[in-house]
Amino acid sequence: QLASLCIAEGKAAWRASLDVYILDADGAVLDASLLASLAALRNTRIPAVRNTREGHYVAARGASAAAAAAAGGGGDTGLVAGSPSCIGLFRTPLGVTCCLYRQHLLVDPTADEERLAECAVTVVLDQAGRLQGVYKPGGKVLADAATLVRCTEAARLRHRDLSGLLEESLGQQGATAQAAGP
Repeated sequence: QLASLCIAEGKAAWRASLDVYILDADGAVLDASLLASLAALRNTRIPAVRNTREGHYVAARGASAAAAAAAGGGGDTGLVAGSPSCIGLFRTPLGVTCCLYRQHLLVDPTADEERLAECAVTVVLDQAGRLQGVYKPGGKVLADAATLVRCTEAARLRHRDLSGLLEESLGQQGATAQAAGP
């Protein structure tokens, strides 16, 4: 949500940008890009902010600033109370690509399978399994309603696995960061 990036309403906000570079791909690039982007945004930590004498907002430095922000702003002079510490995501969309090859539905295809497929469909679902979007790039065959339903059902089943992997990965990163210490 954009409100989670607000430092001082009407005065200052963080700007988030994300670049995705594909170094090597073996199929379902959209799915992997969306998953990596979501993990990066969920793992992003925003520093506490303080107000300078000149009225500028700057990142507060050091462990004392983080502790003061967690405690509600006390300790560091000019620390902005309630400044965000992470990016709040309203939805966590995950994509699952399916390919149709001779009446067989292939979920999470490799690049070779994508090249041989008659059509490909990417289904994007949110954390509750609600449909957020469908992307069908050009191809030899149009995706009929039955194919779209099959892809959506397969995506719902795969979505549970992807969500679990994402949460497990973010949990392990948090545990590793806490063990490493400041």
